[in-house]
Amino acid sequence: MTPGSGYRINKKHFLSTIANSIDAHTEITRLLSDHSDMLLQHIHAMNQSSVRMRLLHVLHGIATRFSSASSCDLYDIGLPLTHQDIADLIGSTRETASLELKRIMEEGLVQYSRSAFLVHTDAIAPHLQTPAS
Repeated sequence: MTPGSGYRINKKHFLSTIANSIDAHTEITRLLSDHSDMLLQHIHAMNQSSVRMRLLHVLHGIATRFSSASSCDLYDIGLPLTHQDIADLIGSTRETASLELKRIMEEGLVQYSRSAFLVHTDAIAPHLQTPAS
């Protein structure tokens, strides 16, 4: 589970702020849209038939969402992922996730060392199946 913060606010005050502030309304809409996009990407990744495809989709999604534009190095953004974390993300066992991770590392799509990832998104992209429109 991701650490977070919770706030308790008066419902009438919140609704009034949203109704009277286009900036607040726009920001909440943007955040909800971003969250919806992220969930749809994860659902698409989990619908892949093979562990390999789920792994490629999830690593590509994490790299493009949480890394800087100039680098897809997940370690730099403080996101150390263990093999068990990856297995949990793709709905697999640690052993299977580790074997698939080893295979994609041998193909040069991902580099991994002690929870540090360098994901080559440009190399992974041609392998990804995109949702039908």
